[in-house]
Amino acid sequence: MPIYESDTITRDNLLALRKYNRCKECGGRLDVFLDRDKHLAFLACADYLRTHHEGIEREASRYETQGMQALTIKARRDILNKEFGEKTTSALAKYQGVTTLTKEDATTIINTIWPKAKEASPAEVYKAVMICYQYGLNPLMRHLFLVPFWNDDEKHYDYTCIMGIGSNRLIAARKHKWTFLDDTPRKGTKAEETKHFGEVSTERIRAVAKMRDIGTGAEVTAWGEWPTTKKDKKGGVVANEPKGVDKGNSMINMACLHAERKGLDMLYPADMPPSDIPVADEHFINGQYEVLPDEPPEAEPAKAKQEPPIEKTEADSEKQDVNLTELTFKNAGEMKAACLKHFKLQGSQVDKESSMYDLSDPGQRHKAWLEISAVYGKAPEK
Repeated sequence: MPIYESDTITRDNLLALRKYNRCKECGGRLDVFLDRDKHLAFLACADYLRTHHEGIEREASRYETQGMQALTIKARRDILNKEFGEKTTSALAKYQGVTTLTKEDATTIINTIWPKAKEASPAEVYKAVMICYQYGLNPLMRHLFLVPFWNDDEKHYDYTCIMGIGSNRLIAARKHKWTFLDDTPRKGTKAEETKHFGEVSTERIRAVAKMRDIGTGAEVTAWGEWPTTKKDKKGGVVANEPKGVDKGNSMINMACLHAERKGLDMLYPADMPPSDIPVADEHFINGQYEVLPDEPPEAEPAKAKQEPPIEKTEADSEKQDVNLTELTFKNAGEMKAACLKHFKLQGSQVDKESSMYDLSDPGQRHKAWLEISAVYGKAPEK
């Protein structure tokens, strides 16, 4: 059925969807109509009154399928400098942008970025090396991470191999093209959840991803979940907030991510990596030091040695700008004003660059800002 306005979908949301989606049936443009019986607006094919075509679709954008490869060399280097330091980035300069790593190359990169992982979790290091080698991935492109988690029994950090969702999209996009149907991934409606699971869960957030392969027309519907609560060390129940909430991550984002990953596995089972490898949103994993245990140990373990700060000249200090990646905005208008101020981008250009995101959502708005600031760099204010 057409997408109607509701408590969660406003008319402005329908107009935004109209810009970046097309008709699922004929590929034509969309339009917003008024249902006189229900007194509600709905989104459907522009020729709906004649064809009665229903459903919308959006092709995965180049930022979704290419990740850091869609950025400039300077932008990629700036990201690596911030995460790993200039010394490490310079040492690994010849591997930046390479996606055909040998086992030796992958081992060198992983041991340089996560030097303690080899001793703490050799099996996970080997797994990471083989994934990079077999699937053409590169940790320097944020495809894969070794994330430290505190082992309370043995009192040390164990490392776990985690893939970014962007790496799964990249692997699929090398051979295939697909579209997202009916404004998914998103939180499933009560009707959808009841139809699939038989009930609406109060303990889990459930998201749905409807996807279609452009070449074959095959369609899949995949569901992802995220528990709303967890137990702390004292046995109490606390909110199960994911890492990166301060940067815009959320429980619904994680559920959507799991649904999309499952959808790609269902569409292209022969091409995707093993589904038991955890997946995360690479936007919220920051280098070596930020991802720490769910519960901090009682005795603080020795931290990874930080590189000494590089001395800056007086001229460098004068050129220093605010950290654009830390800016937050109350609405899309504020973000567009910042794009105009820092990058001289007009509103229409911002809409084009952020077409894969819903700017009315704070988390997606922040991710769009990170993408734009990475592409256009830190332009000095005038």
